[in-house]
Amino acid sequence: MNEYASIATIIAFVFAVIFIIFQTYTQKYGAPWVPTPYKTIRKMLKLAGVKPGDLVYDLGSGDGKIAMIASLFTKAAGIEFDEELVKVSNQMKKKLNLDVKFIQGDFMQSDISKYDVIFINPDKEFAAGLDAY
Repeated sequence: MNEYASIATIIAFVFAVIFIIFQTYTQKYGAPWVPTPYKTIRKMLKLAGVKPGDLVYDLGSGDGKIAMIASLFTKAAGIEFDEELVKVSNQMKKKLNLDVKFIQGDFMQSDISKYDVIFINPDKEFAAGLDAY
């Protein structure tokens, strides 16, 4: 087997392992976390018309980027089901000395009535379920 065939085999194996991990995670925890690009966050905040004094809530906050960026000019919080992502968010907010709150929990059970702006970046399956509302 030549060198390129060996490298291709290794790459194929790595992608197969990643796929299996992804499928296992999805089956165990639900929708996978996909980070929102900074450019998209900027557009979302602008489109939502977020202004100082608003209370922003990020449902499924993942690594906390949206809530942390919003907290630079208004009050913000995020709720995330994955305990490890909440830990990462809290560590980052501490390092950056940001005033933002992260909650570990199910946003479907969360009271969102006090928030002015609510962000959610659902996967296709979840978004399709929102049509009922």
